[in-house]
Amino acid sequence: MKNATFLSHPLGTTLILLLVLGFILPAQAIQHKLDFETGLGGWSAIKGTS
Repeated sequence: MKNATFLSHPLGTTLILLLVLGFILPAQAIQHKLDFETGLGGWSAIKGTS
């Protein structure tokens, strides 16, 4: 009988990578939004007012 860990299975590795990206990318998007709104100097970013 072959002992295989979850991470040695290709699907397991892919799942772990997708979960990591799923947490990293939204965190970077939130940081980008906060940095953008901070740089507006008191103005607010409201959709449809350009």
